[in-house]
Amino acid sequence: TANGTNLASQQDDGECVIGHGGGNATNVTVQNLTCSNIYIDASVSDNGGENTYGLDIANTSNLVEPNNTLHDMKWAIRVSYQDGSTYSNLTITGNNIYNMDHGVFIGDSNSSDVGSVMSGFYIYGNTVGSMTNWDSTANYNHHDWFHLSAMKGASHFTNFYLYNNQGKGDIGANANGGFFSYPGSTTAETGLYVFNNVFVNTS
Repeated sequence: TANGTNLASQQDDGECVIGHGGGNATNVTVQNLTCSNIYIDASVSDNGGENTYGLDIANTSNLVEPNNTLHDMKWAIRVSYQDGSTYSNLTITGNNIYNMDHGVFIGDSNSSDVGSVMSGFYIYGNTVGSMTNWDSTANYNHHDWFHLSAMKGASHFTNFYLYNNQGKGDIGANANGGFFSYPGSTTAETGLYVFNNVFVNTS
């Protein structure tokens, strides 16, 4: 736990909860956890902690991640989907996230050009905060509170709902977006509904 810029260790690759099996999973809930201080980045010249995660779950249908507190790691919540497979239903709600580079990151894997299919994203009622401590002189980190990337042209992410979330904090010098979407083709992401979110830069 003493991991970060001015602490005893500067180790990378730390994770609070990881689920990266060889196959696909279903009906998984990760709730009511506090994941903290995986890497405390306290300097723009510290480019460490790039592979530190709070909740890092892959290849799962009916995944629910409610009411967690996540702070001081690069990636707070990452959900990824394996190329060549089909998934449904992700719910991320009621989480309190701060001092991170990415609050919620959702994407397909990068192993092939086959693409993945996922339908039913429900991201609501979360609070995300400051990202400035993940600024770096090397400009490694482009901060997003919420990020959706179906980067493979063959992927298809649909029925995405992002609503009733609050982003409030110092977004830093390397900020990118409150919500950032990056489809690999015009059909890779369809049916996106983004509404009733409030994003405030306090810096």
